[in-house]
Amino acid sequence: MEALQNLNHIDQLAMATRSGNPVAGNQLWSIMRRYCAGAARQARAMGVPREDAEQFIGLAVTIALHSWDPAQGHFAPWSYWKLRGELSVFRGRKEVDTVPLEDWDQGDPDVSPVTEDVAVDWSPERVGAVMRGLPDDLAEWVHLRYGEELTIAAAAERLGMTARRGQRMEVRLETAVHGILGKTR
Repeated sequence: MEALQNLNHIDQLAMATRSGNPVAGNQLWSIMRRYCAGAARQARAMGVPREDAEQFIGLAVTIALHSWDPAQGHFAPWSYWKLRGELSVFRGRKEVDTVPLEDWDQGDPDVSPVTEDVAVDWSPERVGAVMRGLPDDLAEWVHLRYGEELTIAAAAERLGMTARRGQRMEVRLETAVHGILGKTR
């Protein structure tokens, strides 16, 4: 019975946080860090640094707040499920060194310019179709990176992420856009 009361309390905090109550948001964050501690330990066991594991919890709670439907169940298990989904992306992956786009030397012979045969039609209709197909977190990322013209590091900082997590957002965005473009051809 006490567990159900705790879940109901978390649900109330989640609804208050959605309504813009910062005190409820702080309480929810404190509770969810404890609730998701097992998954955070699992992330660290997978080689994810401690601060990135915290980022995963924050990202999962944020995504869960936007997608949670109280009629479908309690908030805590929903956000834990979202966290497990975020972690599954990194299961079995090897770390890859990436070079931020702004650091590329466009005169380098190994960097080829976009040619006409691979150029994409970026008409307003096509851009709208791509944006409608993006998850909320990636749509917000696009707004910061291209609407406000922030660097990866600045956009990541604005969202409370590490710069490394920002680079991962770029990879997720590229993958999502390619998937959407493949469906809209």
